[in-house]
Amino acid sequence: MSEQEHIVTLQDENGNDVNFEHLMTVEHEGEYYVLLEATEDTDDCKGGEAIILKIVRDEETDEDVYATIED
Repeated sequence: MSEQEHIVTLQDENGNDVNFEHLMTVEHEGEYYVLLEATEDTDDCKGGEAIILKIVRDEETDEDVYATIED
């Protein structure tokens, strides 16, 4: 598996593409979460910082999407 296969591109609140490295996917109490590491500095996140997002099913497209965790 090449390094490019580990890159996830998300859009920030301004519509800019931001690349993250996928570190792992974990299951906790029946829910799935993804751990991503920023590959570059942005307004919201510095390169090397990690974020955790919840994997949820989009009802309209029936695809998995990443959602921020509220608490």
